Amino acid sequence: MSTEQHEALALADAIEAGCPYDEAKCVETIRASHALIAQMAEALSGVLNIRNDSHGVAGYHLNGEMESWDGFPEVSEADEAHAAATQYLKGPKI
Repeated sequence: MSTEQHEALALADAIEAGCPYDEAKCVETIRASHALIAQMAEALSGVLNIRNDSHGVAGYHLNGEMESWDGFPEVSEADEAHAAATQYLKGPKI
């Protein structure tokens, strides 16, 4: 994550906590947050595409057995996060 993205997230937290900022700074923060969400959604999409092209993780168990993707709750969480990010990105732009 870039310094600008860190600063944007910190500013967003401050605004949420009620700290006043000028409108231009708020718009800049929202745009930076939007860009970060888009970047994360793209990365998640790539990982989930790998999942879609395979059946699981071979050798995950000590006995060499494959673990199907259904055995990883993190994959379901990634699906949910990707769906939420995608929905957000379809919303209004500043």
